[in-house]
Formats: sequence, C-alpha cells, structure tokens
Amino acid sequence: MPAPSESANNSTNGRFVEMVRGALAVTARLSPGLAAAVATRLFLTPRRYPRPARERALLERAEPLPREDGLAAWRWGRGPTVLLAHGWAGRGAQLGSFVEPLVAAGYQVVAFDAPAHGASPGRRTNLIDMADALARVAGSVGPLHAVVAHSFGAAATMVAFSRGLDARSAVFVAPPWSLSEGLNTFAAALGLSPAVMEGVRAEIERRVGLSWDAFEGSTLAPRMTVPLLVVHDRGDAEVPFASGQALAAAWPGAELYETYGLGHRRILRDPVVIAASIDRIGRVTPAQRDTTPLERMLDLEGLRV
Repeated sequence: MPAPSESANNSTNGRFVEMVRGALAVTARLSPGLAAAVATRLFLTPRRYPRPARERALLERAEPLPREDGLAAWRWGRGPTVLLAHGWAGRGAQLGSFVEPLVAAGYQVVAFDAPAHGASPGRRTNLIDMADALARVAGSVGPLHAVVAHSFGAAATMVAFSRGLDARSAVFVAPPWSLSEGLNTFAAALGLSPAVMEGVRAEIERRVGLSWDAFEGSTLAPRMTVPLLVVHDRGDAEVPFASGQALAAAWPGAELYETYGLGHRRILRDPVVIAASIDRIGRVTPAQRDTTPLERMLDLEGLRV
C-alpha cells in the first residue's frame, strides 16, 4: 500500500487527469487541431515532484558542477566517470543509491537534471533535447566509462549513442522499447481520438526534425556497439518487462537481468541490482576497450609487456 503522501499524490494526479481529459474532449469537438496542440504541450511538459530527504542529503555531499547551459549537475568521487541518466519527470539523484557503491568501487559519479526537470531550467522538453543535454554533460566531464540510465533516460542515452556519444559500457534499468507505446498510453489516459493523436505525432516530428520511427528501439538498437546490461522487473507496471526484453534481444551482445517484485522505481534502490550493475560496468576496463583483440588476449594471459 502506498504511503499516505503517495496516496495523496495519486489522488491529486487522478483529479488532474480527469479535469484535463474533460477539457480536451470539449476542445476536440470544436477544433481537433487545437486539441492536438494542447495535448502536445502536455506530452512534452514533465511534472516536477518534490525532492525527498534522501536525495537532498545525497546532494549535500556532492560537488556541484556549474554549467553555462544552466543544467544542474553534481559529482562524487574520483576515477573513471559513470554518468547517471534519469527518466521522464525524474531527477538525477533518483539514481542516488548507485553513488556510494560506485565511488567505493573507484569511480567518479556524475548526475544531472535534464532540461525542464528537477533543478534545471525550462518548462518543456523532448527526447532529442534530453539526449543532447546528456551528451553535453558527458563532454564536460571527460570520457565515459559507463552510463547508468533509467526508463526514458535510457531512450535518451540510446539516441545520444546513435549521435556519436561513446562509453565503455552501459546499464539500462527499465528501458522503453517503443516510444509509440508511451504515446498510446498518454492518449488512452486522456481519451484522445486517433485524429488528435495524429496531430500530436506530426507536431512532435516537426519540433524535433525527425520522423517518429527514428526514435524507436527497432531502429536504433541493432546499430548499437556499446556493451549493455538491461535490468527490468517482471512486474513493472509503467514500462512492461517485454520492452526491456525486446531491447536486449535487438542490441548486439546485450545481457538481460530479470528482477521480481521491484517495480519501476524501487528497482533503483535494490542492492542486488546495484551490485550486478557495477559488476557489469567493471568487466570492461579502459585498457581492454582501447586495445586490439590480440592485445587483450595477451593481457589476459599475463604476457603483455
């Protein structure tokens, strides 16, 4: 059962959705185009939620990283860099349970709030904006040893990889496979007609300058080369387990780690998940990724001089 505060949030969210649903139904009857424009703004506007005490305590122990683009970013530890990428309506510190174990393992950890999220500026954003922000942060903190990304942050990371970002490994927790599924869920929640949703899809394509198919896992995953671990819970009610399963199957060489009973967010705080993720990150060392296959073989045999 949710805590009282969570129950109150769910109740408030439910009333908000019903109010918006009713308003859009009236608007769609008068002007489907206007309804599509309003729905697009809603779809691209992440809600900001209060930062819990555990995240505030974590950020108090961090080194802030001032940035010209205004994005809020933080660093812990020293060593090869692991970048944390949060999901839609999330915050970088949501992946905070990874920080101390990664630092203890000898890594520098960097987290940031994406545009229009957390402490970063902006009201609306989209997948391309988030991917570009991730790439900018990565470029300012040096070569990436790994990216640990949650949910929509995994989709943004995959887009960033497709646009030239490199890392020695990646861990995707509860990643989506098809952004069309997310759009369909949004449409169902607000009772939007197919005509209105076609307008939403067209407007998003116009804004980002890419066709919708360019965002899909089926398009991007087969081209990926970064070693990947996909972690997904069988009972995830927000991003179905089948999404992570499909992504792992399509991404060359990816591994799938299944969990049970952790859902979509509690999975980020599970010690076994964190340990498995760090183990996967540690399997490819900077030296191994930068050498030839023959050099790696000689190194493993202790023969390299």
